[in-house]
Amino acid sequence: FVAVLPLLVISLLAAGVWDFHGGAGLNAGRVDNPGFVGTKNPSYDPKDPRCDPLSANPNPNASVCQEFISGTRRRSDTNASLRVTGGVSAQWAATRFDLTYSPFANYYYDQSELSQISHNVNSTWNHNYTARSALSLGALVNYTPEQDVDPNGQSTNRVYVNQTDQLAGGFRATYSFAATAKTTISGSYRYAVRTYGSDEFVDST
Repeated sequence: FVAVLPLLVISLLAAGVWDFHGGAGLNAGRVDNPGFVGTKNPSYDPKDPRCDPLSANPNPNASVCQEFISGTRRRSDTNASLRVTGGVSAQWAATRFDLTYSPFANYYYDQSELSQISHNVNSTWNHNYTARSALSLGALVNYTPEQDVDPNGQSTNRVYVNQTDQLAGGFRATYSFAATAKTTISGSYRYAVRTYGSDEFVDST
C-alpha cells in the first residue's frame, strides 16, 4: 500500500486531475477607532469606595471612577494586513473538489495589542449525479487567537469581543434538481457554531 499510494498520486498529477494554486495580498491604510471603543465606560461605578474622596484609600483616577473613556483610546492607527492563500482543486467527469488554507496577519502600528493572526480552512465538494441533479457539500473552519478587527472584513450580525480567541466552524449541504427548463428546485441545510475561549462569554451555536 505504501508503494502504491505515491504511484497513484503521481499518475493523478500526470493526468492533470489536481491543480495547486495560491496567492498573496497586501493592504495598508489608516483606521479610525480600530478597537471599537465607545464613549461610555462600562466599568464606571460612582459608588465604588475609591471614587469617594472621604474614603480611606481614595483613587479618583481609577477606571471605575471615570464615566467616559478617554478620546486617546479611540484614536486612529496605521494598519497593514497580509493574506496568503494556498489550495488544491481536483476535477473529474462529474465531481469537483476544492480545498484552501488562508492565514491572515493584521498589524497595527501604535496599538500592537490589536495585532493578530487568524487561520481559515475552506473545502467544497460538488457532484452532478445527472445532467439535472447535483449535490454540493461545504465545510469551513476559522480560528482567531485574538479578536479579528480587520477593517476590510467586517460583516453584519457579528459579535466583536476583545481579549479572547474565537473558533468558528460550519457545514453546508445543498441539493438542486432541474424540474423543467425554466424551474429548478433546491434545498440546503447549514450548521454553524462559534465558541469563545474566555469562560465569561457565552458560546453561540
